[in-house]
Amino acid sequence: MSNLQEFWRQLHQGPAVLFLGQDYLRVETGTDPLLAEAQGKFGGTKATPDYNLLLDSTASQSPDAALTWMSECCRRL
Repeated sequence: MSNLQEFWRQLHQGPAVLFLGQDYLRVETGTDPLLAEAQGKFGGTKATPDYNLLLDSTASQSPDAALTWMSECCRRL
């Protein structure tokens, strides 16, 4: 079975989730303020901000606390 056929099979079975707006915060300025604050708080492995890098940062040591902090940061933004 091809990758596309497998994808459609899994999508049809569900659950299916569509993420929208990952780059919304950087539309006007080119900088994502949430990502910038998270990089500053939790660190990262590259100079270029990337949400995937948060998985390798100190945020992964206490995911619940990191999510709580990010939620508060989102409310402020």
